[in-house]
Amino acid sequence: MWRKQKTDLDENQLKGNVAFVKYSTYEADSKFGEIVKGDLDFWGVSTIEFNEAGYITSTSVFDEDGELYSKENYSYKNGKLDNIIRYNSEGKLDSKTVYKWKDDKQLSSFITYDKDGKEIQKFIREYEGENLKSSSYYYRDELKTKDIITKIDGMYILESVTYDKDGKEKGKLINEFISKKLIKSEYISDKESSYSVRYNEDGCAVKSENCYVEKPGILNTNEKGIYYYEYEFDNKNNWIKCVVLKGEDKQPFKVIEREITYS
Repeated sequence: MWRKQKTDLDENQLKGNVAFVKYSTYEADSKFGEIVKGDLDFWGVSTIEFNEAGYITSTSVFDEDGELYSKENYSYKNGKLDNIIRYNSEGKLDSKTVYKWKDDKQLSSFITYDKDGKEIQKFIREYEGENLKSSSYYYRDELKTKDIITKIDGMYILESVTYDKDGKEKGKLINEFISKKLIKSEYISDKESSYSVRYNEDGCAVKSENCYVEKPGILNTNEKGIYYYEYEFDNKNNWIKCVVLKGEDKQPFKVIEREITYS
C-alpha cells in the first residue's frame, strides 16, 4: 500500500456516517443496447459493518444461494487494530491475525495463525524515523518477498522494489499523486505480472490493465486485459453502482451494486 487512509471508510471510498455496506457482484450482459445484470457471482455478496469512528467491526461473505461462507470480527485496542478473527461457514474458528504496533503509532507486524495456533503467514515492517522503509512477507516462517521503499514523499510512497527470498528483484511499484491524491499505481515486472490502475479524485478506479478491481483495494491480477469502470452515485456522493467494461471495445463484464446504510 502507498499509505494508510484516515479510516476504513476512506479505504472503501465511503463518505459520511456509514454504518453498513453490502456489495453484490453480477455478471454483466447487454440487452436492447443497455447493460443489465446477469447471474450473481458465486461468492458475489459481501457485507461490511463500521463503528462510529469509521473502522470495520465485521465482514461477511455469502455464496450465490445466500449461505454464509465466512465471517471476520475486528477488535481494537487503544484505537488501533488489535486482531481479526475469521470463522468458516460452520461458525468455527478458521484463523486469527494479530497486529503489533510500535509506540501505538507504527504498525510493526501482523501475523496470521490457523485454528490450532500455528503460524501461517506474517508481515514484518521496518521504519526509518517516521517513514516506512521495508515490508517482509513470510509464509510458514519462510521469507518469500521483501519490499524496499526507494522513493517517498512524507507519508506517500512513490516507489518500492520487490525482491524474492534470494534477493533477486521481482518488480517495481510506482505511484503517482496529484494534490496528495493517488491517480495511478503501476507494478512493473515481467509481461504477465505487470499491471496498472488509474483512479479519479475520489479514489475510484477508472481504468486498469492486466488486473480487475473487484472492490476497493482488492485487485484480481489473474484477470488480464483492459477494464473500464463507470459509476452511479447517491445523494451523499457515494457510488452505489459500478459497471465494469472489458477491452478497448468496452464489452460488459461485471455489475457491482452497493447498498449503503447510514447511521
